[in-house]
Parts: sequence; structure tokens; C-alpha cells
Amino acid sequence: LEELPCAARYSYFAQLIMVLLVRFALLLVAATAADSSARLQHSTQSSSIIVDPKYKMATATLQEVALKTTNVYELGMACDLCGARPVGSVGLNCSVDMWYKNLTNSGIFDKVWTEPVYVPTTWNRCRGNIEGFTDCEYARMLHPRNASLHILGAGGTIATPNNEPLTAEVLVVENFDDLAVGSAACNKAAGKIVVFTHPFTDYDVDVEYRASSDSHAAACGAVGVLFNSVGLGLQNPETGEGNDPSKIPSAAVSREDAKLLQRIQDIWGITPVVQMYLEGHSTPGAHVVNLLAEITGAVYPDKVVVVGGHLDSWEAPGETGATDDGTGTFAGWSAVKAIALSGLPRPKRTVRYVGWVDEERTGSGGKAYAKAHADEETILAYESDSGNWTPYAVGFCGNAEGSAVMQQIVDMLDGPIELLPSPAQDGCGADIAPLLALGVPGASLEDVALVNGTGFYFDFHHSVSDTFDVVLDNELAVQQTVGVMASVVYVVADMDEDLPSEAATQLFQSA
Repeated sequence: LEELPCAARYSYFAQLIMVLLVRFALLLVAATAADSSARLQHSTQSSSIIVDPKYKMATATLQEVALKTTNVYELGMACDLCGARPVGSVGLNCSVDMWYKNLTNSGIFDKVWTEPVYVPTTWNRCRGNIEGFTDCEYARMLHPRNASLHILGAGGTIATPNNEPLTAEVLVVENFDDLAVGSAACNKAAGKIVVFTHPFTDYDVDVEYRASSDSHAAACGAVGVLFNSVGLGLQNPETGEGNDPSKIPSAAVSREDAKLLQRIQDIWGITPVVQMYLEGHSTPGAHVVNLLAEITGAVYPDKVVVVGGHLDSWEAPGETGATDDGTGTFAGWSAVKAIALSGLPRPKRTVRYVGWVDEERTGSGGKAYAKAHADEETILAYESDSGNWTPYAVGFCGNAEGSAVMQQIVDMLDGPIELLPSPAQDGCGADIAPLLALGVPGASLEDVALVNGTGFYFDFHHSVSDTFDVVLDNELAVQQTVGVMASVVYVVADMDEDLPSEAATQLFQSA
């Protein structure tokens, strides 16, 4: 090489680099082909059903259409103008009326309708059932200094006695075991407000403190209870369904305030005094509705693929339920719209959006829908109720053969989407659990904000932070969610064979 002129040397090295690049490219192609072959083998090894490869192009089309047609302001209008949507509220009725009119006027659906649901009891945060204000409840530390505490009454909590503030010394413990009946702490709890400071580890575990802190504290003679809120903090407590009615006044307290009370007791050796005031009360039942819209199947109109989310929300003052579950129910009807607007052949089976009501408290909407449609042949029920940040997986609840078919479908999607069998303790969603109990396969949307029961979803969940601006900040993720849901729903609704549905998981038999 040293004897060659400079230009020749450069030519030699250029050719050498080119050869190496070509070899690398060939190795990459071979590896990609091997990976695709392995994925196909994995997808089909447990199923006799082979999903037609033509649907790869259909899923690409649907994901592209979803980016162009998903308009989050269809959700935002209701969030901003109607507000939160607890069952029995003006906000829920306003939102459902608005969405019903919008779906009807779109001209996209073959049918739009509502179905009646009776909810046996409702719960209100404020006397007079006033919605959206902050003066219905508070907590204050009065000793060793004055300080406002950040609380949200648990759903189902009773009011403080005689609708007056409750003032008492505080006893801080970490968990239920520390307050076991007969323990030293339990023997000190009579007449006090108990504060639980359990650390946030997993929603399915920590939610037990919202559900039963009142019972544990009342068993030791406590007069009120504050439990450390689910979530990561920022003085942002989370509400949600607790014991209804509670044994004693019960509220979530922010993580920072719970730690403050713990330090005052354990480090500084002072017994805090707290005053709490709650107006929560149960009220008679409400007549509400599920919202439905569908495009009729071209070949098998009596076979139905269901997709949707829940209509109702919690109502922390300022909250509008934008991510729980505004984006879920919005993504459901937007997925059906994307299918209708895609230019693809009409799916063989009917595709139906369902907005279920009362998921947050008693699940009446999901139960009523399953009962009303028990005689239908439902091929798949797909629920979205995880906030709709960037999707990373499709959850699936069903048998092994159905899972193998779903794996083939998920492998066709653009992006790093995986299949996640039985993604949580409550499976693929509370609203579709009654359908799964009938043997219907279920699917759920899994996103990066809610992984293994933790994640930044809980910075917003059931709190004052759950507002429409969060959706606007993640608009692309919502559009991607719609694309994934539309793709899965379309393939299941259009492929020649029905998705296998026998041997449904036993997890849902009590739903």
C-alpha cells in the first residue's frame, strides 16, 4: 500500500469499506429474516389458525388513518364544558348527551343508541350535591403548628359527626400489621385519627388502604382515618372507591403530609393534633345509560367485536376525568371511526363501540351490558382504561389458541408492540369482566405510564391533575393508541375464522 499513489490508496480503502458494508447488510437481512421467521413460528405454534399476511398492510393503513382522523378535541369539549363525570352528576349527563349527538351527527356509524343502567346508590362529596368546589372537605394540623393538609375524601366516606369539624390527636402507623387488634398501637388508637404511611409499591396492593383503612382503624376505636395516597406525591392525593359506607370518616392524605405527621411523631416526639372535615354522603340510586355506536358487519352482522372504555370519572375538585377514562372511551369510538374512514373493505363482523357507565364504583354498566347482550355472539371485548400514553402492549385474556392468534396480529403492528397475557389482577378491564365470565376473550390497551401497577399514570389518577391539558400534551400517543386498537379490532372482525373463545380464564367467574 505504501508504494501506491495517494488516490489509489483512497480507492482501495473505499472498496474495502464498501465490501464490509455489504457484508454487514447481508448479515442484517439474514438476522431480520430469521427473527421474522421465529416470530411467525412463535405466533402460530399453538394455533391451527393462520392470520392472512394481507392484514399487515391493513394494520399499516389503520395506524396511518388514526394519526390523521383522531381529533382529541372531541373529548376536550366535554372535559372543558361539562367537567367531571361521577354517576348521577350534571357533568356525566352533559358529556353523554354531547357525545351521543356528535356520534350521531358524524354520519359514520350505522347505529348510535343508549341502553338504560340503574345504579343502586350514588355518593356525593358535598352536601346539596354541589359539584366541582373545594370547600366540602379539608384537614388542618393544629399542633405543633398550624398547617393545611392536602386530602381527598375516599369514595363512600361518611361525613364527620354532626357535619362539624372533627378534632383529635393523631396516631401514625405504617401498615395494617402495625395496627393489628391487640397490638400496642391499637391500644393507643381509641379516640384518635389514625394515619397510615404505607409506601407506594403497587396499585393493586396499595388500593387496599383506600378500601379498608377505615375498618382497621375503627376496630381499634379510632374516630377518623387518613391513609397515604396512591401515587408519587407532589401534594396531590388520589380519591377513589373506598368502603361504602365507611366505618369512620376516611380520606387520602398526600404523601408529603403523611410523612410530615410521621416525622413529628417519631422523630420529634410530639403527638400531632389534626382537624378534619368531610361532607361525603350516599344518596339514592340513579338511572343512567351506556352509550353504543356500531358499523354493521358485511357477512356476519350478528357476530360482534366490542371496543370501548368507561364514561364516568371521579370528581376531585378541578378534575375532568380526561385520562381516566376520557381517553379510553374516546379511543374506543375513534378506533371504530378509523376503520370506517380507512377505505378498507367493511369488516365481516359488526364492530361496536361501548361506553360503559359506573366503572368507578359498582360496575353496573358492565354488568348491565353483559346481561343485555348475553345471547349475542361476542368475538372479542377490547377495553382501554390505562390513560392512553404511548402504547407498548396489547393485553389478552383468553385461552392459549386465542393468544397464539392475537400474537400473530400484534406481530403485524408497526412499532414495538408486544402481547401481554392476563396483564393485571383484574385482567383486561373491569367493564368487560362480566363478558369474560361468559367465555368471551378480552383485550386491553397497555401503555408506558402504567407498567406493573406503578408509573407516572398515578401522578394524575383520580386527582386534581386529571385534566384535558394532559391529553393535549400526549396527543400523538392517543392517536397511536387508536391506531393499535383499530388494527386489532379490524383484523379480529374481518379474518375468516372466529377468534377462539372456549376455556375462558377462571379469574372472571365471579364477575
